[in-house]
Amino acid sequence: MTTYLCPDCRERVEWRGVDAVVAKTDHSCKKPVKQPVDRKQEEEELLNQVIVLARTLGWKVAHFRPGLTQSGNWRTQCQADAKGFPDLVLVRTARGGHEPAVIYAELKSEKGKLSDDQFAWLSDLAQAGQTTYVWRPSDMPEIERILRSNRRR
Repeated sequence: MTTYLCPDCRERVEWRGVDAVVAKTDHSCKKPVKQPVDRKQEEEELLNQVIVLARTLGWKVAHFRPGLTQSGNWRTQCQADAKGFPDLVLVRTARGGHEPAVIYAELKSEKGKLSDDQFAWLSDLAQAGQTTYVWRPSDMPEIERILRSNRRR
């Protein structure tokens, strides 16, 4: 669920599921609400939306969550060159009439920027022939099109 804040009446408006990127007017002042409460929440909601959509459409999805260390920092447990690795790895086999596919996706808020390490991973994967994306909440219609595409005729 995502909570958006109306900039006019300051009332919180909540959504569940993939419709969270659509502006809602079901609150006091009835003006469209699009402003997320914060960027982290915006990315987390996008992550949840993409995972639910991908799994519904038959994709396997991997996302590695960071954990809080004793020193109070967030770290993802991994070795070697994992810093900046994409948020999601999606895999679809030939089952269900689809062509097999692998996608590496980095998820960002509308104004979020790639770190140098994230850019390097996506660039290296693309140069190795892999499909890579940077997805933002406003990309949901395109994300759905991509995840539904590539059906065998």
